[in-house]
Amino acid sequence: MPRYYHAEIRVDGMLWYHFKAQPSSQYYISQIPPVIHNYGLTLALAGFIVDPDTGYASKFNVKKYKRPLEVYRRYGVYAYPPLIFKAVLGEVLMAGNNEGLLMIRGQSRLAYPFFTKNVVLMPGSMLRTLVISEDPLPDKMVINIGAKRMGVLLVRLTSIKPQILEQKQVTHPFNTDDVVNVYNYATIMTHEAGNIGMFGVAERALKYQVRVGRRLYEVVLPVIRR
Repeated sequence: MPRYYHAEIRVDGMLWYHFKAQPSSQYYISQIPPVIHNYGLTLALAGFIVDPDTGYASKFNVKKYKRPLEVYRRYGVYAYPPLIFKAVLGEVLMAGNNEGLLMIRGQSRLAYPFFTKNVVLMPGSMLRTLVISEDPLPDKMVINIGAKRMGVLLVRLTSIKPQILEQKQVTHPFNTDDVVNVYNYATIMTHEAGNIGMFGVAERALKYQVRVGRRLYEVVLPVIRR
C-alpha cells in the first residue's frame, strides 16, 4: 500500500541546474520555469545522486535518462516535479575575460537558436511537491541532487491521505509520461525523461489539503500510472 507525503523542501546549498529554451512558430520563451524536473529528486529520495546504472555517462552523445516512473517501480519511491514558491537567485561568474554572446534577431522568430540557461537557487529557496513511497519515510531528511552541484536539500515530510477523484482540474506540475491522461494541459518544460505539464483536467486525480503556516493549500495532481 503506497504512502503519500507532502514535501516542503528548503535549499541549503546552491542548487545548480539548467534547462533548454527553444522557439516555436508563435512565440519565444526564455523565462525560468517555476519548477524542477522530478528525475533527479526521485533518484535522490531513492538514495542516489545519479542513476546507479548509467551515471552521467553517455554513448555517442546520447544520454540515457530513465522515466521517474521506472525509478519508482524499481526502488519504491516517486516525487512529483517540485514547484518553486520562493526563489533566492544567485549569479555565478562563467567567464572572466569579458567575453559575451551577441544575438541578432532576424525578421522571423524561427531564426532564434536553441540554447540552455543555467539557474542557481541559493540557500533559503523553497520548493513544494508530493512524494509517494512504498515504505515509511522519516519526517525529515537531507538529500543531495546532482554530482558536484552542491544541491543540498532539507526535506520535511507530512503524511497525508489524499482523495482519489475523477475529472479534476490540476493545480501543480506533473510529468506527462508518468501520469494518467490529462486533457488540455500546457507543457512548461521539455526533457528526455518526460515533459513537465501544468494545468489541465486529469481523468483520475489525487486531492489533498495541507496547512503551511497560517495558510491552507489545496493540491490536485494526476494519478501516476501503475
